[in-house]
Amino acid sequence: MRRVGIHPRDPRRLAVDGATWTPIGVNASFVRAWSDADEALCRQLAWIDRIADHGGNCVRVWLSQPLFDPEPGRAGAFDAARAERIRALLARARRRGVRLKLCLDHVRTVCVAAQAEAFPGAARFDKPVWAREAGGPADTLAEYLDGADGRAHFLRRLEWFAGLAGDDGAVWAWELWNEGNCVSGGDWLAWTRAMLPEVARRVPHLAMQSLGSLSDACALSDYAACSPLPGNAVAQVHRYLDPGSAMEVVRGPLDLACADAVATVAGLAPDRPVLLSECGAVEANHAGPSRLYARDADGTILHDVLFAPYFAGACGPGHCWHWDHHYIDRHGLWWHLGRFAAAIAGFDPVAEGAEAMRRDAPGLRGWTLRGRRTMLAWLRSCASDWRSELERGEPAPAITGVRWSPGLPAAALLRASASAYDPWNGRWTPIATEADGIDLPAFRRSLVIRIDLPE
Repeated sequence: MRRVGIHPRDPRRLAVDGATWTPIGVNASFVRAWSDADEALCRQLAWIDRIADHGGNCVRVWLSQPLFDPEPGRAGAFDAARAERIRALLARARRRGVRLKLCLDHVRTVCVAAQAEAFPGAARFDKPVWAREAGGPADTLAEYLDGADGRAHFLRRLEWFAGLAGDDGAVWAWELWNEGNCVSGGDWLAWTRAMLPEVARRVPHLAMQSLGSLSDACALSDYAACSPLPGNAVAQVHRYLDPGSAMEVVRGPLDLACADAVATVAGLAPDRPVLLSECGAVEANHAGPSRLYARDADGTILHDVLFAPYFAGACGPGHCWHWDHHYIDRHGLWWHLGRFAAAIAGFDPVAEGAEAMRRDAPGLRGWTLRGRRTMLAWLRSCASDWRSELERGEPAPAITGVRWSPGLPAAALLRASASAYDPWNGRWTPIATEADGIDLPAFRRSLVIRIDLPE
């Protein structure tokens, strides 16, 4: 597999061998509630298969989960069994054409701390093996991030991982630390600034940092500081539907929340790709996975997470969290990846010089990518969202009799060819164009329109 890089013709996009690469996937970061390592590895590999089987091409995995963390007993004593599991992960990804974003660590404290998810085998947020009394480099996470011993230890871990995967095309990126600004102490920004070039010296893949959910003014300040850092190849953003957020947009329709996150971070780092790399729904103030998931058998949350960011100008669809028994696996929603892939098939935003813009209509929010010869649009009904469907239990109403104007010259529109894709049934339908717009076919929730202009 060839390596992923920044697109040579547009720094806001990714490429493989100069061709635009769109990262379509989810987070499948760790395996919860396991006691048998072989069974847990099978589950981790099965998620790669599900992604590949349904049109996806990438996945995020935490190397610091117990299944892969190389120091189960003592800091600096790297475990051969973990190495074999990582090799199996790489081999499965390579075989299925799914590229990995490997997150190097996620912990928030060295000291033993109460865990929100106390399942056997789940990824804990404390790391007592790093404590000095256990032979580790630091007594606190602040000491780990800021001190010479902690930084040297992190680099030894990085070099061990690089020895396994450093030249492997199945890896598309390395992530320094999950939600690095959420640690219990230390200058996370200075640490990030120091470690990004260290990653670049050791592996040929893209390197990046991730921050916590963009849901308040403090988080926005952190994004403003981190997103444009040199060496932060992709400006990642996390955002969740959160009824406890101080930001109104985070509490409203999810397509608006996703698009706003992309626009915000693109404004902070306009010279690089933007990716909504964690998204989904939570209880107020991230108290846990949203209760809405149990009711979302159709995947309306996942659909908005996928489509809204890309059509708002991100380098790919959003990557959903809650991949397993909470949501995606629970309802068998992997098919949404394939519907997104089908909706954008054959559209190259770089070759088209496409720019994101809004073209709304009464009752519709229109998110468009307008290129030189092709326009791709995602139209989202205002008549339904998570509040109507999942909170109030109201079925999404049919949208009929709507004319949508793409904002193209009348002469060109009359000569154009157009089709509509319904991502809920997977069917393309030819549609007629008129000088003042397009009469949309009936649909529920959302519709994709492709318009190909004449030479």
